[in-house]
Amino acid sequence: MDKIKTIDLEHELELIKFSLEHANIAIYWLDAYSGEIFYANKAACKSLQYSFEELTTLRVIDVDPNLDATSWKTFSHKVINQEQETRFESLHKRKDQSIFPVEIIAKILQFKDKIYNIAFAIDITERKKAEELLTQNEKLLRESQEIANIGSWELDCKTNSLVWSEQVYKIFEVTKEDFCVSYEAFLSLVHPEDRAMIDEAYKLSLERKKPYNVVHRIICNNKVKYIEEQCKTDFFEEEPIRSVGTIRDITGEYHLSQKVEYFSNYDKLTNLPNRFLFLTKLEQLIENTPESSKSLIALCFIDLDNFKYINDTYGHHIGDEILKEFANRLDEVVEGKGWIARFGGDEFAAVLENIKKVSTIATIAENILTIMKKPFIIHNELHHISVSIGISLYPNDTRSVADLTTFADITMHRAKESGKNRYEFYTTELTATMMKKMQLLTQLDEALFKEQFELFYQPQIDIKSRAIIGFEALIRWHHPILGFVSPADFIPIAEESKFIIPLGKWILYKACKQAKFWVQEGLFEGKRVAVNVSGIQLSEDNFAKSVSSILHDIGLESKYLEIEITESSLMSNSTHSLEQLERLNALHINLAIDDFGTGYSSLAYLRKMPVRTLKIDQSFVKDLPLQTDACAIVETIITLAKTMNKRVLAEGVETKEQLKFLKNIKCEEAQGYYFAKPLNAKDATSFLRK
Repeated sequence: MDKIKTIDLEHELELIKFSLEHANIAIYWLDAYSGEIFYANKAACKSLQYSFEELTTLRVIDVDPNLDATSWKTFSHKVINQEQETRFESLHKRKDQSIFPVEIIAKILQFKDKIYNIAFAIDITERKKAEELLTQNEKLLRESQEIANIGSWELDCKTNSLVWSEQVYKIFEVTKEDFCVSYEAFLSLVHPEDRAMIDEAYKLSLERKKPYNVVHRIICNNKVKYIEEQCKTDFFEEEPIRSVGTIRDITGEYHLSQKVEYFSNYDKLTNLPNRFLFLTKLEQLIENTPESSKSLIALCFIDLDNFKYINDTYGHHIGDEILKEFANRLDEVVEGKGWIARFGGDEFAAVLENIKKVSTIATIAENILTIMKKPFIIHNELHHISVSIGISLYPNDTRSVADLTTFADITMHRAKESGKNRYEFYTTELTATMMKKMQLLTQLDEALFKEQFELFYQPQIDIKSRAIIGFEALIRWHHPILGFVSPADFIPIAEESKFIIPLGKWILYKACKQAKFWVQEGLFEGKRVAVNVSGIQLSEDNFAKSVSSILHDIGLESKYLEIEITESSLMSNSTHSLEQLERLNALHINLAIDDFGTGYSSLAYLRKMPVRTLKIDQSFVKDLPLQTDACAIVETIITLAKTMNKRVLAEGVETKEQLKFLKNIKCEEAQGYYFAKPLNAKDATSFLRK
């Protein structure tokens, strides 16, 4: 029987020894006093990179760099005197002197009057890495929250205890010592007008089991902050158990967004509503106006006349001051009757509402014209400027905001075309005119491609000798359906659409080519062909280069070409115009100012311009010699031209009396129906052969 027990005990010991030897955890048997290692399993040997024989010659202080003889003695006495196991973290040193962290579980065991320390060592390298990563992430989170001005919070829905992150305290400008955190305490910081909203948002979130996101205000240190708050609640068995959320200080963003919104809706220069806000308000007004209403709504488009001249001559800073002053004047006229806006540039608009009579609108428009009679005093200088106004009516003209806007716009342009400094009401005839313009606009390109354009040439005559001195090239459009289309109808459209640039090149090329033919025929010596150039063409930086290329390609000397530019085109951008004229003059091209007397020429600029000829506009010539004021103007122009050593050509001469008067006041050149109507190329050639 005893033998059987002995066998069982030996078997059990073998099992224990096997289990210890093959365990994945490092196991050591130590002398509790000396720290000598009596036993180490395979896992222990592997972790320290020693063989069993090597390891069992060492003491614990050889493998634990945190221990020396003194500290081991203190530690061993402490462990020996307690019954429970001891758990702590330390370091182990491998044979190659590398160190790694371990968790030690130690237990005292007394066997055969000897005290042992059985130690289990767990390699916690990965755990430490994870803890370090967690620590870094927490640090990064704190720093990120601080940078982004975001704080986080957690609410225990059962105990109603609330925990804030450090950044929440900073955002709310309170300290942990002085502020007892609770939901009620948080609400006390919320702006009184926003508390109900916050409370309702949280309750609704719980009810719907969905997160919420709200923006509200808080008051801290007597100032208002804007906070974006987000919250999500966890539920267990339909009951809320935990709410977590973030707090973000968006005060700076809020004020910036307010500025962005303001400048998205208001003009920065005048602080008036811009086009977008104006039309939005107009749409709302019309939507809220009952169809049964007897009142009118008037939309007025207001454009400052010749404002580009102000900017180009005096500078944009002067123009801006005029715009601001005009906005103030316009506001005074419209105040109490509607509202105004600046659409951009020199374009303004006004809405007049609750109007009973059209005459009331006319009176207000008259008042707008009247306020412009008072000069604008900017930097002690007087500036006179007028406006053109186009008016469309709701519901008389249309019930559509888009059409109302279009009608007011085309009516304003009609007011400009009719002489400026006036107002006009929309009529249905204007729509027909606009449709015709659109039709012509779409067909201009096709007309050029299909050669529907033709140049005619009107002779220019030396008054004294009656000899021909050249031709003015004039374009004609032979439309396959509409027949002859007047240049007065399609040239303005071409200028508005900038089609005048390719069309102008075509005119210049054709005129030069015809002049080259006349030169080759020996008919054109001492003569020139005059080509009208638009201000749009002149504004092109490469215009002079383009003219030079055409002359070169055709092989025509520049002395046979004259470029005519209207007075108003030259003055629309006088500095740039002068530069272009200098470039053309450098090419030895003759230059003339067309329609002289109808624009706003500055004598100072006129003296600088290298022009050869001033062409007196036919509006002055037609009244000669009967009207004394016309006679005086023409005489003044001729006298002025002679003082600046420039020649004068009178346009539109139709009678013998006109010619006689011009000859008597020493006008050198003329053209008009008295001499010849515009001729096609064939007839112009015959005219030269006479």
